[in-house]
Amino acid sequence: MVEVILLIVSSVIGAGFATGAELATFFGAFAVSPFIVAIMYGAISFGIICILAFFGGTRNPRATPIFTAIYIVFFIVMTAGLMHIGGWLTALIAILICNLLGGNRIGALNKYIMIFVLCILLWACLTNLHTPATANAPTNFALLAANVILYGALNCCVLESIIPNLLKTHTRKKVLLACAIAIVIICTFIVLILTAIRGVTAPMPILQLSPNLITTAAVFFAIFTSMLICFDSATSHGKTFYKIAISLFAFAFGFLGFKSILGALYPVIAFIFLCYVGFLCVQFALRNRQIVHNSVNRLNIVQNN
Repeated sequence: MVEVILLIVSSVIGAGFATGAELATFFGAFAVSPFIVAIMYGAISFGIICILAFFGGTRNPRATPIFTAIYIVFFIVMTAGLMHIGGWLTALIAILICNLLGGNRIGALNKYIMIFVLCILLWACLTNLHTPATANAPTNFALLAANVILYGALNCCVLESIIPNLLKTHTRKKVLLACAIAIVIICTFIVLILTAIRGVTAPMPILQLSPNLITTAAVFFAIFTSMLICFDSATSHGKTFYKIAISLFAFAFGFLGFKSILGALYPVIAFIFLCYVGFLCVQFALRNRQIVHNSVNRLNIVQNN
């Protein structure tokens, strides 16, 4: 159970979340309590997870290129994040390890890496907490709700491939329970991070608040584990040449800058995935309607006979 929970958490805590950049991008402009954001996020995320668990099943082959593109974008953002932390050489070494190692081989170490990351993030937030800002101006709650929905969809993107795999070896009840616990953990960190980074405008607010080697290492591992997952998801059926091409593509685009790539592409990815979730709901409704229609037809045939 612990491994499943931490796997789900690690799929969310990547370059954007661990550094505070995502939360600053989506919610930095709102003078609203972090608790409200966390509660709304938890409800939206668990709703999307339930849709993936009950309606997802096998991905439509037509959607595979879209998700491959999404994972490539995530991989580019992670690469840009590592460039921001340690320079181009650090990012290049990480990309080489992704090609040689792959995310599947680090699975056993993931829970220990995540425990380390969560502990350091907790320490970095608690040592920089201040009184949360109260809303001194009217908040556009419709825009806030839209941002929460987009952010929840963004964080559930990687789960689209993780949840079906978990359901092969675990019961749906166990997977949903693990997801619920993971969301509680993530919501707790949303409150802490939003409270700590209030007013910080740096590209990576957490590193600005806690500029030391330990925090930098925690952020590095958070990015690197997500980087491995995204690379595996994007290149799972690709040959060596394809993997090298994706690696060079990510390395080149990483020079555009972490914050600029994240701010421009993440909302687009979230919207696309949200459309996919809506498609799953419509598909399930139509399939269920067809089953009911066929059942009525069979009943009529039996009655006529």
